[in-house]
Amino acid sequence: MKSWDYKEVTNEAEHRIQQLLEASRGKPAEEAERLRQLAHGVYVPWDGLTLGWRPSGLDDGTRLLNLLGSYQFTWRTELGLPADA
Repeated sequence: MKSWDYKEVTNEAEHRIQQLLEASRGKPAEEAERLRQLAHGVYVPWDGLTLGWRPSGLDDGTRLLNLLGSYQFTWRTELGLPADA
């Protein structure tokens, strides 16, 4: 089993959120809002687990939200995202 490195996984989550926020700039309002909503929850696969992050504020980084569970599956599918992406 791969050791769980909080800093490495947190950096990956922050990177993914930053990419979504940057992609929202200059887009039409509806598309920009959709991208900002996606940035409200980022899921990072890690050795068979899916770790969930949510930004503490859209511009100030991320914090660990919780580990695995039906909440994440439901939340992702409600947004029209694949549950295992």
